[in-house]
Amino acid sequence: MSSGNELAARKQILLARSAFYRASLQHHAQALRHSIATPKTALAFAALPGVRSAIFSALLLFAGRGRLARWLRGAMGVVAAARMAQRFFAARR
Repeated sequence: MSSGNELAARKQILLARSAFYRASLQHHAQALRHSIATPKTALAFAALPGVRSAIFSALLLFAGRGRLARWLRGAMGVVAAARMAQRFFAARR
């Protein structure tokens, strides 16, 4: 019977720890939101190459396999081709 009590106590500890980490994550996310509250900062952040690709990946993930996903894949291809052309012509100068 003591192992049942130990398991119940461990479960309570894990649940409390999980609630603590969720609250901590929520607090840090809110602090991050407040730190990038200005539109210029948010646009500058979104313009970073790594963030931009993460945004496109998230959009594809949420879009699934529908028409929007096909449109986004096509747009990503156009952007990639434009970047390649831009780098090619910049290298020729």
